[in-house]
Amino acid sequence: MDASEKPYHHGNLRTALIEEAVKLAERVGSQGISLRAVARAAGVSPNAPYRHFPNKRALLAEVAAIGMAEIAVALNEVSAGAESLPTATETYTSFLVRRPGYAAILFSDELAGVESPALNQARADLFGAWLRHVEPSIAATVASPMAASEKIVAVARAWSAAQGIYTLRRSDSLHFLPDTVRPSPRQIGSFATRLQA
Repeated sequence: MDASEKPYHHGNLRTALIEEAVKLAERVGSQGISLRAVARAAGVSPNAPYRHFPNKRALLAEVAAIGMAEIAVALNEVSAGAESLPTATETYTSFLVRRPGYAAILFSDELAGVESPALNQARADLFGAWLRHVEPSIAATVASPMAASEKIVAVARAWSAAQGIYTLRRSDSLHFLPDTVRPSPRQIGSFATRLQA
């Protein structure tokens, strides 16, 4: 049997390649991924990935779309309300901490300018998930309704704050602080919420 015809417990080659890309990114980051390396990890021929992905960026876009979709689901499972943004922030950062392979790919520079309907939809869905928590949070502190442009800015600020918190957690930049005063992700998220006002 040709290596590219090897049966998969994953169910199919496409899924196997995606899973191996995530595992590889966890070890070497997105820059260290290549279709050849993913094929080797999946135990298939070097040409096998091209049946599903024309190039590395297409594979990364697929992985990023899956990761963003999973985060959106997680955020949507958090009950939205005036006080939900800190919990949403913690949910977001915890996902990235638990899934470093996805985290390495989701915001890779290599995805800049990639045209992928699936990735664009996943980005839109994740934006919408953030909006569910941002709107009631702002509404609780601002009397007048938010314009559409203001909502976009507010989501961008909340998302950026969450991404920054993840970066602090990943790099352990606050490790120098004693345990008694080191803020938790939720505490930082709560402070970031107040900054939205």
